[in-house]
Amino acid sequence: MAAAMLAASLVAAAQVDNAANLQPRQDHEILSEACGMIKNAQKLAACLDALARMEDVIAQVPEKTPAEQAAARKRYLKKKYAAVTRAFEAIKSATANRVSFEKYVALIDSAANELAPARPRTAFESERQALQSFDLAIEEYRQAAKNWEAAEKFGLPASSFVVPKWRLARDAVKQAESLLFEPAPRSLP
Repeated sequence: MAAAMLAASLVAAAQVDNAANLQPRQDHEILSEACGMIKNAQKLAACLDALARMEDVIAQVPEKTPAEQAAARKRYLKKKYAAVTRAFEAIKSATANRVSFEKYVALIDSAANELAPARPRTAFESERQALQSFDLAIEEYRQAAKNWEAAEKFGLPASSFVVPKWRLARDAVKQAESLLFEPAPRSLP
């Protein structure tokens, strides 16, 4: 059953212009291996049928140039991380416009919640690095909230304790966005 579901999803993925699936031939190998583990004759036949359909789809998929692959990957990542980048942009905007402490904490929680679903589905190393940068930004924003609370408690001006953390967080967000949305530097031959 699981192999049949895998087969169906891999065939569907090969048919879609999806940057997360830049190598349908690799998926073909995975499906082929999965079919080899099936003992039930009926399920094996279904898996082999899906494998044949995938081979037909692969034959129709034109090879993408590296530039086309990079553009497709960028489109995919922009769509995947749109809610995350909006959440961090909301924090940046709010901090520039004298946000209340309660609203600030809610914005941090919102950004963390938007980030959570992206974790298990990272396909690229740059995504894993970007997630680490986003995590650092969340950590810095939360530390700024703690500093803000402590400054108010002791009657000190919060800005001198909060603004440096905001800068660190914004830098981490810029780093993450750079990793996700800008082309990787090419190495020299």
